[in-house]
Amino acid sequence: MDYQLVKAQLSDLEQIAVLFDKYRQFYEQGEDISLSEYFIKSRLIEKNSMIFVAKDMSNTICGFCQAFPSFSSILAKRTLILNDLFVSRKHRRKGVASALVTKIISVAVIEGVDKIDLQTHPENIIARNLYERLGFKLDDEYLSYERLM
Repeated sequence: MDYQLVKAQLSDLEQIAVLFDKYRQFYEQGEDISLSEYFIKSRLIEKNSMIFVAKDMSNTICGFCQAFPSFSSILAKRTLILNDLFVSRKHRRKGVASALVTKIISVAVIEGVDKIDLQTHPENIIARNLYERLGFKLDDEYLSYERLM
């Protein structure tokens, strides 16, 4: 793979924000680069998420993933929520997404995290295949609810 995986820095903000905005559009949110930049900048400054990026040989960020630390009351252990994963169109099918998720798994092991949770749209077959290939299991035991405010 001709990519370097690194933890995101504030100097990466502009490039990540562009990809994050495209990620949000994929999930049917309106284009809003200012909101995307604000959100990512806040995460980087507050250090309340882990963001890893894949950079190509020209130092262009071609993909990112973001995970949030959490806890499981049932397990009484630490967890991660793999919330975001996106690779720019021209860099897809080159192992970037797999490498980013594998990076999160490695960090989870090093930090003693006991479980990684994630959600994806049922029709996102490519992502579902990736997650299952990397050992994630579909949870058919619990229902997921949400309340938007």
